[in-house]
Amino acid sequence: MQGMKQKIQSLEEHVSLLDASCGEQTSTKNAANALDDAKGNNPRNTVANDTEKQSLTSPQQRSRRAVGAGAHISFTAYQVGTMSNMVPGQAVRFNHVLHNDGDGYNTYTGAFTAPVNGTYMFTFHFDSRVHTFVRLVLDGRNLVDAVANQHPGAAQLERETMSGNTAIVHVNHGQAVIVEVYDVNGEVASSDKYRLSTFSVNSEINAKDLTIDKTNELILTLHDVIYELKGHVESLETEVTKLRHENNGQVELIEKLRTEIIIKGNVLNRELDQETNKRNLNNNDDFNNSGTRVISEENNGIAGEPSIAFQTLPRARRALANVAFSAYLSHPLSHVTNTVVRFDKALLNDGNGYNASTGTFTAPLSGVYMFNFHFDSRALSFLKLVIDGVNQVDAVANRHVLNDFNDRKAQSMGGNTCIVHVNHGQAVQVRVYETPNADVASGDTFRLSTFSGVLLY
Repeated sequence: MQGMKQKIQSLEEHVSLLDASCGEQTSTKNAANALDDAKGNNPRNTVANDTEKQSLTSPQQRSRRAVGAGAHISFTAYQVGTMSNMVPGQAVRFNHVLHNDGDGYNTYTGAFTAPVNGTYMFTFHFDSRVHTFVRLVLDGRNLVDAVANQHPGAAQLERETMSGNTAIVHVNHGQAVIVEVYDVNGEVASSDKYRLSTFSVNSEINAKDLTIDKTNELILTLHDVIYELKGHVESLETEVTKLRHENNGQVELIEKLRTEIIIKGNVLNRELDQETNKRNLNNNDDFNNSGTRVISEENNGIAGEPSIAFQTLPRARRALANVAFSAYLSHPLSHVTNTVVRFDKALLNDGNGYNASTGTFTAPLSGVYMFNFHFDSRALSFLKLVIDGVNQVDAVANRHVLNDFNDRKAQSMGGNTCIVHVNHGQAVQVRVYETPNADVASGDTFRLSTFSGVLLY
């Protein structure tokens, strides 16, 4: 009995903390909005095409604006003007910005500096007419690579080829990410008319917020406490059945206690409904407006007796459900067919959905996911993205010139992107198919073949 009362008291304390937390968050948000209005800051309307003006903006100022705007960090930039005879270690400066929320990208240096800690998705593409290696670098540490080769055509346009790659990684505040040429002198071609070479970043890839606020933690803790309380009630119901044959007075006392639990549970339901509706209105989200029902009057197998029923938390409460992964192949695969490509080195594996030993991502939650894969090859090779063995999208790469197979100038890259609904437990893989002697090239030094995925909503 005493343990049951303690559980009920714990529920009441959690609800009190929940109310206090909501009040704090509302006050903080209102204060931040008032401060932005007073300063005239509007990061969403920041124009970043002026190189000189952007280079004079301090990282601290950019960081404060980004956090004030809710840490929505993303940008896309492209290069105008061909950069020829680039030396290894030289950064590609994508000098024209299409959009730059959070002011993290600098067109003068070509560097993205993270305004806040978070999980970021980086994607780059480039065009070239010569043999060129390009890689994505985080504070000097290589993440992923790409290679483009000259086509054997005689005309200038016939020699062009494109390549690129994607990585999803954790980045700390102040860390810098660039795209640079390495290994050999290279070329990156693009123009205002043909915007072939681009660099993009997005930090909002898992949920509306990548951070877990106090309110969501309290709600999830409350959910666990209620589940534990359900076990106590079920045990109590068994004890009630025995006591009915021994002492009617004890049975009446227990029934009274169970009735109190139901009443308090109904009060908790109403408070959770009010909290859910309030947060949905404040955030202007499109999530389900229904609250989490924790106690109901449904029959649980004993005639005439109320019982407790539980449902899963609504999608708006998936604050802990950050699911994202990014992996690369650390060794080449030659003469393969009808097999799964096992990208064996993981850069990121939030949610532990990706298995590097099998090359399989198993969805820990149902939802809409985005998947990217890229690969390098020196032979005609077809790859496809499959869900439970069913094809979704394909990609092809072929060798460029008819010389020795080991000649790096024969390399070519392919890849594709797919946004699709995946159910819990479904398996997503990248498979080689169609050709009997496919080739997938990659390594720890040249991370050309990659596989990434993220839960969007």
